[in-house]
Amino acid sequence: VADVPVGVFVSGGIDSSVVAALARRAMGEQTLVGFSVSFEDRSFDESPHARRVARHLGIDLVEEHLDQSALLASIDDALSCLDEPLGDYSIVPTYLLSRLASRHVKAVLSGDGADELFGGYPTYVAQRWPSRMAMPILRSGIGPLARSVVSSMPSSDAYQALEWKLKRFVLRWDPSPGHRRLRWMSAVDEPDIPRAL
Repeated sequence: VADVPVGVFVSGGIDSSVVAALARRAMGEQTLVGFSVSFEDRSFDESPHARRVARHLGIDLVEEHLDQSALLASIDDALSCLDEPLGDYSIVPTYLLSRLASRHVKAVLSGDGADELFGGYPTYVAQRWPSRMAMPILRSGIGPLARSVVSSMPSSDAYQALEWKLKRFVLRWDPSPGHRRLRWMSAVDEPDIPRAL
């Protein structure tokens, strides 16, 4: 309930889709405008999912295509809006998405931060595997071979590419579930932190 027009961010992910569906239900027949961005790199581009969600929910979707030059040109502006440092590069497209929405509405609902609630990260699926498959393999004599094979895989710039997932899963394996989660989700792996500092 607001005294200004309300919109919603739509990425097509679990978090924004749940928020968009709840907003659609709460607004009844009122027009609901959604906002989304698309990217040149298809591995980062969620716009087909966003369009599908918007179409299913009857949301008027406003999209903006972001190329590398737009992202690079907005880094300083995005960083100047922060109260404190943030290590998540998604702040740049989020800033541009917010700028797009501000041309149409004054308030926006977002699912940002809800991946933790709705299990939206691939690591949640991976956490279920250890006792069944990964732990016996990585603790056996095959473990060093698996690490060697995965280490030699060529790197990809694609978002969450298979080799990236395998390297995270195998090379950052830890028998402790909490420690394993920390190592999987961190940009810098624990053994590298002293060197980075």
